[in-house]
Amino acid sequence: MPPISYPDETAAYRAARNELLEAERALRRQLDEVATLRRALPDGGRVPEPYQFIEATGMPGQPLEIDALFARPEQSLVIYSYMFGDAAAPCPMCTSFLDGLNAVAKQLLAHVNLAVVATASPLALHRWANERGWQSLSFFSDGDGQYSRDYLGTAPDGSLLPMLNVFRRSASGIRHHYGSELLFADPEPGQHPRHLDLLMPHWNLFDLIPEGRPAAGVPVL
Repeated sequence: MPPISYPDETAAYRAARNELLEAERALRRQLDEVATLRRALPDGGRVPEPYQFIEATGMPGQPLEIDALFARPEQSLVIYSYMFGDAAAPCPMCTSFLDGLNAVAKQLLAHVNLAVVATASPLALHRWANERGWQSLSFFSDGDGQYSRDYLGTAPDGSLLPMLNVFRRSASGIRHHYGSELLFADPEPGQHPRHLDLLMPHWNLFDLIPEGRPAAGVPVL
């Protein structure tokens, strides 16, 4: 790589930046290694029942089984559990995540099935999605809440969790492939229990600036 420099930079800056560049290269390699391990996971458990969802994108909502969420049967299905229930206001962090996902959904949907599931009623979910301008995502109410309980979108105490799960469909049925279990990993000193950073562009942008991430950590709705 040819030498790189910016106007008026110091030798100290260049030395520090070169050291950072090596760390960035190592991180990129590690990200690729982790992605390879994730893709290579063996088949997970077979989905134990035909979970019932109620469509909230169009009203009145139609009851659907999980099989119907595979608009393209040959492609994987990503389901995001939105922290929004009839007794809980929409989570600001989840809402920020869905703002970004909606912006690129048209490109993603050519390669993967996407669904957003919440325990809120179909009407409440429909109204909120319209208010946010989420026209490119498909929203579903988790009718009896069983899917959310089984796939960790609802904790045993009834609290909601921002879980992301991936499913594959084959001749043997629908199987679980991946869940964002980093959310449940043991805490580490100095580490926030975040688990979907790579899918949230604003955090990655904040990581580039000297100020870093906002201390409050909660986006404005």
